[in-house]
This record gives sequence, structure tokens and C-alpha cells, in this order.
Amino acid sequence: DAWVPDSLFGQCFKGPQAIMRYVSTLTGYLFQPSPLIRARVQQLKKDIGLPQKFLGVHIRHGDACMGDGATNDERSRGCHGIPSFAEALHSLGARYGVSAVYVATDNPDAMSLLQQLLPQMRIYQNMQGDRDFLSSGVSGQLDLNATLWSMVEHKLAKASASTRRTQLEDIIIDALILSECHGFVGQLKSHMARFFLEIAIDHQMRVPAFV
Repeated sequence: DAWVPDSLFGQCFKGPQAIMRYVSTLTGYLFQPSPLIRARVQQLKKDIGLPQKFLGVHIRHGDACMGDGATNDERSRGCHGIPSFAEALHSLGARYGVSAVYVATDNPDAMSLLQQLLPQMRIYQNMQGDRDFLSSGVSGQLDLNATLWSMVEHKLAKASASTRRTQLEDIIIDALILSECHGFVGQLKSHMARFFLEIAIDHQMRVPAFV
């Protein structure tokens, strides 16, 4: 009972999205980045020129994209290509009059591909983030053992402490920026995509449009 103040739950149980708001409130209460990280986020937004109104997208193309039919492991799941995300972003942008997109992804090529498919939109990203670490050694894997050792948890377990810290900070930075997005696109089979959406719901105290 002492974990979450009653005042945070005022709107959680109202309307058809009550469960989503409830889970998002818990996630937001537990997610408490340091003032230093928050200051880095504010500086990054200035450095890249991110406008106040933007869409957010999370594209998971690392260990989530193991070869189709490679295994029957329950963790193996398909992932959508960049054109699918571009189509959803175009639809949301046209509906809400938003022409800027912030991209959180482990795919080093996602930003440039989105820009090609969405020339009318401005694409932004944390250019200091290390996407090669999470994406390398996964694409095209058909061997079960090789694929499993490309999973994020195994990569991080073998990485140095400084690398683990950097990867975590990159995720936190993306989460804080996406929490302000006007609309969100993501594959909600991904735990990370759900996390980003939950943080946005808690921060905005509403459920933003999402696909």
C-alpha cells in the first residue's frame, strides 16, 4: 500500500482503458530516472531540434526478428518491416497534423529508410545511441543456438559494465522523449514497445493515439 500514493489512482479506474491506465501508473511510479539523465534528455532535444509536437515510433529489429520458421521456440516472433511502420506513421501524421517523428530502434538503418519512405516528414533520433550492439549478429540467423546467443539478455550478460550502463541509459533517454509524443507506433508484442507506451500514458495522464 505504501508503494503508490492514492492520489495517483484518481483516474485509473474510469473508462474503457482503465486497466491500461492502471498498469501505466504503476510503471510510471517505478520509473524514476535521475535528474542528470533528465537534463541530458532536455539537451538532446535542443541539439537535434525536436519540435514540441511529434510522433514516436519504436522499431524492434534485433533479436525479435529471428528467421521465420527457424525454431518453434515461444520467444520467436515475426516483426514488421519498415514500410509497415511508415504506413502507420503517415496515417497518424495525416490525421493529427504532425510531421515530425522520433525513432527509438535497434536497427541502424531504420532512420534513413523511414526518411526515404516519408519524405514529407522530419525524422529524429538519438544519434549518440549505439544500435549496432543490439542488432549485430541477428539478421539471417537460422541456427537455434546461434540465434539464442544473439538474444539481448545474453549480449548484455557478456558485455562490460560500461556497455550495459550505456545501453540502459539509451533506453531511458528514448523512454523520456517518447513519453511526450503526440501519437505512438509500435509492435506491442514487444515488451519495450509496451513499456514506452505505458510511460507516455503515465506522463501525459491520457492514452495517446497509438497503432
